[in-house]
Amino acid sequence: MAFLEGPVSTIISKSSHIAKSLKKNLNFPYPPITPEGMDTAIDHLKQMENLAKRGGEKAKANRDEALADVDDYIRQHAAYVNHAASYDLEKLKSSGFDMLVEEKKAVVHATEETL
Repeated sequence: MAFLEGPVSTIISKSSHIAKSLKKNLNFPYPPITPEGMDTAIDHLKQMENLAKRGGEKAKANRDEALADVDDYIRQHAAYVNHAASYDLEKLKSSGFDMLVEEKKAVVHATEETL
């Protein structure tokens, strides 16, 4: 999932946006992780990232563990949002997730006229 790539600060920002978008969102009334749980995980990741910037292998390991927790929670939310939205684009947009647009190309089969 491209969403979870990039610097930790970007992941924190995007995760915070999703958590905020899902709070009291009537399109998604039963998220797999409570809004409070998401906020706690994201706040913990922020704290661990600040400690990791100061150095130390233990601090970096703790940051990586906190990042894995947020990653797991966001992936659970993504699966839930995809299922609950049932292909409704407006519902999907309200989730806070970035929408990926796939370019679809028509397959043109060769015929005698096109050869």
